[in-house]
Amino acid sequence: MKYFSIALQAFLVTLFIVCTFPLFATAASGSLDPTFGIGGVERFYDSWGQSIRVQPDGKLVVLGAGLRRLLPNGQPDPSFGINGTASVPAGYGTGFSAKIQPDGKIVVVGVYRVHPSTGEFAVWRYNPDGTPDTLFGSAGVILTNFRNTSDTAASVTLQTDGKLVVVGSAGDGDSLGSSVAVARFAVNGSLDPTFGNGGKVLTNLTATHDEATGVVVQPDGNIVVAGSGGNQTSLHVVRYMENGSLDPAFGFGGIATIGDAIGDAVVIQGNGRIIVAGGSLIGLNKVFSLFGFNQSGNLDSTFGEDGLARGFETGYGSANDLILQPDGKIVAVGGAANGSRGAIAVARFLSNGAKDVSFGTDGQTLTQISDSSDSAIGVALQSDNRIVITGFAGFFDYESITDMLVMRYDNDSAQAGVTVTGRVLLPSGAPLRNTTVSLIDAFGNSRSTTSGSFGVYTFEAVAAGTSYTLVARSKRYRFAPRILTPNENISGFDLIAVE
Repeated sequence: MKYFSIALQAFLVTLFIVCTFPLFATAASGSLDPTFGIGGVERFYDSWGQSIRVQPDGKLVVLGAGLRRLLPNGQPDPSFGINGTASVPAGYGTGFSAKIQPDGKIVVVGVYRVHPSTGEFAVWRYNPDGTPDTLFGSAGVILTNFRNTSDTAASVTLQTDGKLVVVGSAGDGDSLGSSVAVARFAVNGSLDPTFGNGGKVLTNLTATHDEATGVVVQPDGNIVVAGSGGNQTSLHVVRYMENGSLDPAFGFGGIATIGDAIGDAVVIQGNGRIIVAGGSLIGLNKVFSLFGFNQSGNLDSTFGEDGLARGFETGYGSANDLILQPDGKIVAVGGAANGSRGAIAVARFLSNGAKDVSFGTDGQTLTQISDSSDSAIGVALQSDNRIVITGFAGFFDYESITDMLVMRYDNDSAQAGVTVTGRVLLPSGAPLRNTTVSLIDAFGNSRSTTSGSFGVYTFEAVAAGTSYTLVARSKRYRFAPRILTPNENISGFDLIAVE
């Protein structure tokens, strides 16, 4: 009976795709990619997808009920874990966000349930093959108490020095309240004593339930955290200085607030603008929205309409994640109303928040997989700029409530990658020709070029969102390596000889 159910579901998904996208038709921007999975969809019959990341080799790391690694075509990677899946190594754990380190190790953050009503702020780390990293914490897991109540880690990012910044919420000791929780960990997993109070910071936004769901580090080292307060009745952006103190130059005492809104994920554009994905109120419904903030913490009037860009305005919805393309366009994903059901929502915006009408239908596309409610939770870009998402589909029958989805969309902005350029210079500022410059990824794969006239070097077709080490080698001069994670074209990334 179970086999029949799964086969039937696969048939229905295939039928949907075939009916919607004609065979052998040229794929349009925003349409499902038929070369991935079954008509652009891979479905796993357990829980839902929370986070998706792309390795430098093109493999997909997907966090759901366990950690999965998929081949670039969507099939499970048998070299990872057990048949492509690694379980959470510590008891009743649930992961909400994942990050790939430059060395290929995978960090997962979430909650470890010691009791159904309580939990601990949890960080797990896996080796590249899916086994627990036993050199990290206790057998690969670190549990952090903030108030000995119910604590949850929701999002993680990496600093350029390798330290982990993890954000979430910490209970106030009763069922009504919680605070934004931020922790910073050293490379070995120990709390960083130079940050906050022994590596931890708590911030109260409202008198009730506050939570952080997104985090990014600015080039100057300041930490930007996005989330919601007041039981998801207000959006908040909080900026901390490198030591964990609230930044008084941002918002009101370090906090920017938008009422009747929620916030989830956050990115920073090359011009410094902070973009938050979430929802804003129209009538009685919160709809799929992006918010643009300047570096002072005010809504940026040059983004969207007075700092707000919306999509899927016909009913309830929310943007749950977003990512920047190499060309500066913004891809946001989430859920939106599709009649009486919820559907997977993917939208693309120009860098200024205007809808990109070359994508889907008027800049957006809805995909319905189940006969219930579907939604996208996480998004990433492959090296050719195709869009991969994870989320969930509702039930076809009574045997499964929700299933994890991994999907891939074609993208007319697909390109070989971003361009990184700069100069090789002496301490005096004079250019240095004929110097070997190497770009090295997390797996040790290297590309090299030679600086030319005026010391200029260039790397094209660099995968966006991937961390690299840039090294210059000369017989006469020594250079310190530089780390970069490009999300768009980078110029002026100079390498200067050490005196």
